[in-house]
Amino acid sequence: MSQLIRFSDPTHLRLPKIGPVKLFGPPRKIRRMIDAGRFHVYSATLTERAGRWTVSLTGVAAELHQAERSRRTRHRVPVGVDRGITSLCVAADANGTPFEDFEGVKTLRKAQRTLKAANQALARTTPGSKGRQRARARLAKTHRKVANTRRHLVHEASKTLVTRAQVVVLEDLCVAGMMRNRHLARSISDAAMGELFDQILYKAKWHGVEVRVADRFFPSSKTCSGCGEVKGELNLSERTYSCNVCGLAIDRDLNAAINLARWRPDEPSPTRQTEKSRAARLNRLIPYTNLHRQVRGKSRSSPAQTSRHRDEGTGSEPRTQTDHRLGSRTVNKNHRATWLSRSR
Repeated sequence: MSQLIRFSDPTHLRLPKIGPVKLFGPPRKIRRMIDAGRFHVYSATLTERAGRWTVSLTGVAAELHQAERSRRTRHRVPVGVDRGITSLCVAADANGTPFEDFEGVKTLRKAQRTLKAANQALARTTPGSKGRQRARARLAKTHRKVANTRRHLVHEASKTLVTRAQVVVLEDLCVAGMMRNRHLARSISDAAMGELFDQILYKAKWHGVEVRVADRFFPSSKTCSGCGEVKGELNLSERTYSCNVCGLAIDRDLNAAINLARWRPDEPSPTRQTEKSRAARLNRLIPYTNLHRQVRGKSRSSPAQTSRHRDEGTGSEPRTQTDHRLGSRTVNKNHRATWLSRSR
């Protein structure tokens, strides 16, 4: 199957059962890797999103050239990266020197007027009509453009960081918790903080860059990069950090990036005694059975559903893990899963 997936010419990719497919975009780099034997294709996946088809090639590729993985021409001092809303990310080294400042992603906010008009046009159409199909296609095209623009900006930032720095220090942010703030939820989702974190991680492995993840409760924004004083309170509206001890006045994001660059893995967090890893917190969660939940008065399944699983011959009470959005997932000893709706 993998031998059937090949480039028939510089602009056409031959797929099994489909034939030659014309490509839009420069496939020169991957075509040269295949010809040189540095990339072996195993499969191809076709995906359609908002009327545009994308082909993804899966296989095994050799490591990048030694010149691209070399650290001799890179910044030797650790670089801290502070992700935010005003700026996509601000980078600075441990010496206090600004490294990079990438403009914030505001593609969703700029497209609000276009999205509103497209949604209103879709609502005015008749269900099942040709006009509704065209209105849905226009709305999907707008969303696709917003997502592609955001992804392009994040790729530019992540590539610049992994190709210019030897050591990158990131902060373990709880993006899901930050999204609970309804005043900033749209801006946080548009900032693509999680996407930037993931791209830096996998690109760092390609280029041989060391990535350090600072503690989630490390006070990078509240700590003064000049004297080390930690503020008790710091509002989000304060964009300039002013130290009451040494009198330092510096940009808030730049100050946080400098503190992240100076962070060490063995440095404890003065804000809160944290866990060693997320897995350590998850391993301490004790799964309760339905019987325990009924005793506590918080049963997640009806008696009929509980008796049905008993009749199946499981031999014991089913172990239940509860999700407040999706319901309860009951798993028996035969490793069969059944989704049960929450009883209210």
